[in-house]
Parts: sequence; structure tokens; C-alpha cells
Amino acid sequence: MALEPMNQPTIPSTFGVGIIGLGMIADFHAQAIAHVRGARLVGVASRDAVKAETFAQKYKVEFSTGRMEELLARRDIHLVCVTTSSGAHLEPALAAIRAGKHVVIEKPSETPPSGRMRFCEQPMRPGLGRAHFPRAFR
Repeated sequence: MALEPMNQPTIPSTFGVGIIGLGMIADFHAQAIAHVRGARLVGVASRDAVKAETFAQKYKVEFSTGRMEELLARRDIHLVCVTTSSGAHLEPALAAIRAGKHVVIEKPSETPPSGRMRFCEQPMRPGLGRAHFPRAFR
């Protein structure tokens, strides 16, 4: 049986990254993004707009907002890291997928099983990817 070719990723060689949720782990993500060839941290979102602005200044990020919808609407953001507090990852991850973004999320397993299924079954545009890392920092 012949294998079907996989969809090629839609991330260009230089790509914009956004972070939703600016707790402690967001600092690690911002530092890691700075070391990924071709990646550029373009925007950050937090429910607290002042916290988002402070984080953006710290990492010299051009865009900050108190509304994740504004971040997800940006065409220059191709990949979103969801770094919200534990138990609050599902809705931002689903919103990012619906907005046509690649998604990185560390702990979708912290949501109830029905939430994990919603994350895994959310339809995606061809070529998009999602990655989750349960127990990545145990």
C-alpha cells in the first residue's frame, strides 16, 4: 500500500511567534524563541494588558494586548505558544487553531478528558501543526 505524502508545513523560513498567557513559563518560551533560527517573537497577550506591555518591553516585542483575539488576528503571527496557567490551556489553544495558527502547548492533559479530545479533534487547515508536551517539565 502506498503512503500518502504529508502536507508540507506552512511556516515560512522566517516566522512570527505569539505567546498567550504570561506566567512564569512564558519567560522560558520567550528565551527559547530567541534561539530558534528564523523565529521572531512578534506579540504577546495576557488578560492583564499592563502585564502584557511590561513583558513586551522586557523582550523588545512590538505588539502586546489584553485580548488574545487581537493577537490571533495578526497575519504576521504563524505559531502560538499557549502558556496560560494550568487548567486554562484549552480555550486559547482552540482559538489559535480556529485562527489558522500552528499551536504549541505544554499540558493539554491538565484539562478534563473531554477537553483533550476537543483539542485533538479540532479541525485544522491543511499544513498546520499542533504540538503538546505532557509532563515536559516533570
